[in-house]
Amino acid sequence: CIVGDPIKEDISGVDFLKEKSDSILEIVKTKKITHMFVFSFDRLTRSFAEGVKMVHSLWDNNVQIVTSTFSPDKNKHADRIRVYLSLLFAEMEHGGIGERTRRGIIHKMKQGIWSREKPPWGFEIVDQTLKVKEDFVEIINFIFKTFIETTDYTETARRANEKYRGKLNRELKGGNIKSIIS
Repeated sequence: CIVGDPIKEDISGVDFLKEKSDSILEIVKTKKITHMFVFSFDRLTRSFAEGVKMVHSLWDNNVQIVTSTFSPDKNKHADRIRVYLSLLFAEMEHGGIGERTRRGIIHKMKQGIWSREKPPWGFEIVDQTLKVKEDFVEIINFIFKTFIETTDYTETARRANEKYRGKLNRELKGGNIKSIIS
């Protein structure tokens, strides 16, 4: 076994192999790596498809994968199934993390707590609570009423820009309206 430098990147597990698979395989081939140590498959990737491709590429290059819980034998059907299930659960868990995060944010917002760094346009954070800026109350109310009527972010932005051209510090776009409504 030839020891390679650890590969540690501060990017999402969903994107890690999309961005790093070529360089990983290049290291494997040039340094003749025989073993790849990864804490668990969810640390390698959160993408089932990318994970399967990488595992098969490593196995095609006779690389033994070692995790904290097991070292799968590519020739054993049960081990291959376990690898695929680990990769599948890693992707599923990633989706669950996002859903739990969204639910947590919504729960905090219902309590009036704003947990994000920057408040939406026209709002300010006072004691972790989202408050409409006094100068924007009329405009925000207009935006909500217009969106309820049109259900269209771009049309709501167009009407708000038209009505409040002198009061707005910039022209609103559909994305701004979506942020405000959200």
